Amino acid sequence: MMKTGNACLFFGFAFLAGCAGAPAARHAGGTAYYFGTVKYSSLDGRLPFGRNVAAAKREIASGGALILEAVTEPGRSPSMPAQTFTTRLIRRGETLVYDAADDEKTFSGTMTFSGPGLEAWTYDIKLAGGGALTGSGRLTAEGLSAVKTLGGSQEVKITEELKAVSQAEYAREIAAMAPPAGAE
Repeated sequence: MMKTGNACLFFGFAFLAGCAGAPAARHAGGTAYYFGTVKYSSLDGRLPFGRNVAAAKREIASGGALILEAVTEPGRSPSMPAQTFTTRLIRRGETLVYDAADDEKTFSGTMTFSGPGLEAWTYDIKLAGGGALTGSGRLTAEGLSAVKTLGGSQEVKITEELKAVSQAEYAREIAAMAPPAGAE
């Protein structure tokens, strides 16, 4: 989920985060957890703009008609608390097209999935402040990967590599993002 440049739209938050492992998606219910890196660069990948870690939680609800993705990233400085961004993906009828939007209304658009376990997807997202997010992602038993382009005044390539983790490891990674005691 792309918000300002640090939070990324998954799922694929598929996640996003968009993301649940293929077994959870096939059963149209459940929660999956991910942790890994998000890299920002020029479109050709030669000029790095930075990288970040991200922890993602993806819950499939309402028989697969609703996917909730929460992506947590460290604060913008070591003394700032972690930030969590939530995206809702709502399925259009019985299709594999989901309407995507965040709670703050900073973006909207669609994610189109393929496969019985929603294991691949494409992004077609418009940012409220201008620009668009396009790209694709893939989900495997090991985790998820996505490559997206943020278009606007400056085009940015976003590469996400998140590994599937346990709920306990997810909680540890989020706790590790907290600023040192007394720094907030």
